[in-house]
Amino acid sequence: MLVAWLVSDVFMVFGGSLGWPVIFTIAGGIAGVGFVIAAAVTMRGARRVLAIVLVPLVLLSTALGVDSIYGEYQTIGTLVGYTPYASLGSIEVHKAAMSVSDWRSKAQKGSLPSMPSQGKVLTVDIPNAKSNFTARKAMIYLPPAALSDRPPALPVMELLAGQPGSPVASSTPATSPPR
Repeated sequence: MLVAWLVSDVFMVFGGSLGWPVIFTIAGGIAGVGFVIAAAVTMRGARRVLAIVLVPLVLLSTALGVDSIYGEYQTIGTLVGYTPYASLGSIEVHKAAMSVSDWRSKAQKGSLPSMPSQGKVLTVDIPNAKSNFTARKAMIYLPPAALSDRPPALPVMELLAGQPGSPVASSTPATSPPR
């Protein structure tokens, strides 16, 4: 625990404190690896083999414990980069045909254009020609109004994931907007 605290809070190897839950989890993992290595050295036969097999399992469980605190990889899919969301190019999106105030007045009159009952979460590649940095796919939530035949000029909100974090780890199913 002392080593984890020194690395995290004194020397700030990661640029900031990892927090006490992570320090305790890492300390428990180090202690667990120490116990199974000691068992592997002192035991014979099947117990030694079991202790050797437990070393990577203890390391894996420690990594999963730290991940559960941060919530970076909530599913196997996020670990391997899988996204359940379709690409923006897979649907037809129309340009804005009216202002939001026109849309509201049509809504009051009950004469809105046809639109789906729910919005969609989609992914899109946003190229960066200046820095040539290859970023991950961006996630876009389009509300039902944006998916209509004659959508209003809707405002745009940009939400950025922190680190650790990603758009996929913090999003909800494809029928709801990201939180």
